[in-house]
Parts: sequence; C-alpha cells; structure tokens
Amino acid sequence: MVTLATGSLAPQVRASTPTSSRPIDIALLGLGCIGAAVTRRLVDGQGGHHIQVTGALVREPARRRDLPLRGDTLITSDPDAIFARRPDVVVELLGGLDPAFTLVARALTLGIPVVTANKSLLAARGHELDALAARAGVPLLYEASVLAGVPFLGALARRPHASTISRLQGIVNGTSNFVLARMAAGASFAAALAEAQRLGLAEPEPAHDVHGIDAAEKLTVLLRHFGWGHVAPSRVETSGIAALTPDHLEGARKSGGTIKPIVLAARSHDRIAAFSGPAFLPHAHRLSGVNGVDNAVVLSTSYGDLVHSGPGAGPDATAATVLDDVIEAAERRPVAPARRDVAIDAGELETGWFVSLSGAGPLPPCEEVADFLGSHGIWMRRSSRDGNAAFLLTYPAPKARIDGALAALHAAAGTTSLALRAVEA
Repeated sequence: MVTLATGSLAPQVRASTPTSSRPIDIALLGLGCIGAAVTRRLVDGQGGHHIQVTGALVREPARRRDLPLRGDTLITSDPDAIFARRPDVVVELLGGLDPAFTLVARALTLGIPVVTANKSLLAARGHELDALAARAGVPLLYEASVLAGVPFLGALARRPHASTISRLQGIVNGTSNFVLARMAAGASFAAALAEAQRLGLAEPEPAHDVHGIDAAEKLTVLLRHFGWGHVAPSRVETSGIAALTPDHLEGARKSGGTIKPIVLAARSHDRIAAFSGPAFLPHAHRLSGVNGVDNAVVLSTSYGDLVHSGPGAGPDATAATVLDDVIEAAERRPVAPARRDVAIDAGELETGWFVSLSGAGPLPPCEEVADFLGSHGIWMRRSSRDGNAAFLLTYPAPKARIDGALAALHAAAGTTSLALRAVEA
C-alpha cells in the first residue's frame, strides 16, 4: 500500500497537449550530472521542440550552479513547490528508491507523465509504478534506464510480435566491460578500475558496477518490459569481476575465447532462468567483440536474433534519451506493453563452465584432473596448461555440481579454483 502526500492538489490533466508553439514544461527531480546534462542540451534545442525547465528539486537550493537555466526557474528542496508549477512532465533523476518512489508515484497519481533513468527504482518497484501509470492513463517512460546510448525499448514496446523474446543476452554495464578489456591487455583489476574512475567511467564507489548489481537490476527491468513478470534483483544469480586477474583473461584467450560481464536470461513456458556476472564467451559469440564502454543486447525471437549495440550510457547520452522520452511523454502516447504484474523467481541456467586451476605445488596432469572431475559428474571438453595453472572448459552442469567437484578436488590435491559460466555462441 502506498500513501501519497498530495497536499491540496487534485489530479491534473492539461487542457491541450504541448506543441511546437507551446513549450513543454518539465520539472527535474535531481540536478546532478545527468540533470545538468539535460539543461545543457536544452540550450541547443531538441529536434524542433521547445522544452523548458520550470523547476528542479535539489537537496541544497542555495548552492551555486553554473547551469544554463532561466532566471525564473525554481530551485527548491520542497516537492510541493515543484508540483505547484504544474509541469507537463516530471523527470526523475534522483536515483535510488527513496524519495524517488514517493515522488514518482505522486506525479503519476496527479496525472503527470513521468520520465526516469532510475534502474534501481524500476527493478524494485517498477511493477507498482506501472499500475499507477495505467490507472492514471499517463506514460511512464524509462528508455534511459538500460543502454541509454542505444534506445530500443520504446521501439520494441510498439511492436508486440518483435518483443516476443525467448532468450536475452547482453553486456549492459560499461564500467565492468571497460575494466575487463584493460585487464585483457595486462592491467590489474585495481589499475583498470582506477583508470576507469580517472576517465569518469566508474563511480567513486563502484561496488554496484563491479559486483554485478547494476547489471542484474537492468536485467530485471528488461524482463519486466518484455512481459516475463516481476523478478526481484535479489533472485537473480549475481557475481562480480573483482576476483579476476589478467591471468584469467589470458587463460580464456588461450582457450579460444574471452571473459565478458554479461546478463543472460532464458524463458521456457512460465519458467525463467537468469544470471548476471562474468562469463567465458567463445570468439564466435556475438558479444565477444563488444569492448570498452560499449554495451549490446542480443534478443532471440522465433524468427531470429535482434542485436542492439552502441556506446554505454554517459551523462550526455542519457540526457539525450531522457529528452526524447520527454517529447513522447508530453504527447501522451498510450503505453503499449502489457506486462505481467506477477512476482516470479529466476531459476538456474545450466551452462558449461570455464575453470581456472592453480596451486601452491605442482598441479596433477590434466588427464588425472579430467578423470577426477568425471567421477563427480563434470565432463571436460578441452584443457590447456600455462606453467602451474590449468584452464578447463566443461560440458553443461548445474552450479552445485561444479562447486562440489571443485571443492573435492581442492581437498584431494590442494588446488585453488575459479569457475565462470561458459556461454555457447
């Protein structure tokens, strides 16, 4: 149950839709990097549409901001003052869950279209906001929340046959992809992450990116968007890249592939299996050549694969997509996708595995390792040695089985191991 502090405001509906002759008035909730980028883009215009910021909600209204805002733009920490300006569209750029949820819910209840880039909000409570938007008959648009530099969600939402997705694979976190690309060139994890932070590609506190949480949230937004149901990010198998070393990347190369930070989900009838984390991809895989901060998704349908790729989201790319959403929201186009408001669990995918083995002493020969793992139900496809390290590729097996086999190998031979999912091309 949501309790909304709507003050004295009644639900509002504009008498007319904004046109090129009347500006689109927007209220910004948040004026950080993306909000600032939005104001800068408005100086250059947006495809012939006149958009103006009537107010911005911030924590510190008195702080000086060198932004191209009109003199009568309200900068305030008071939400009531923002809503009193009766904007055509509310643009939520606060991030996180609170107060973002309360403010977005309030806007929708008042009949104001909302544009957001907040994947955490959508992953956790998007199904509730969808219901509020549908009840009010106004758009809730979020193209910039996933692959902001590669807008594709709206196009698929308007094409129901194209959005009947049975399998989804993607690289949706540019920070992790950049870090792994630098590690493949020999940099340590710490050095690669520090470089990403220097370049403004990683947050000062990068845990969500490098632990796979950001990608898992984006995955659940996609699953809900494509009508698979509401999957809580905590129910998605999630791992990060912090345990990887350049040796792992080199081992993957010698094994005929690379390691990428991917999300993967597959659907069969009402069963969904998903994970987010680093995985071994053969060189023939469509995502193996997506490098640096680039993102991509591969959507499998009954008639073939749809591939969307391009630069990962930075403030400018996100701002451009947000403003495109603003124009669409102001025109109050009906929201097409019929999403399942059903909470479902994400089961486990059965994949092959890329295994790195090392030890303080000499490793057993690969043939012995293969026999030992075979006795635990793990069958090896290929192996390679590099000094006192071995790299294995296995046939598909459940995670519990590979974990148990490697624990038994450690007990028997003192090996240290790391296992990553191996995804077929």
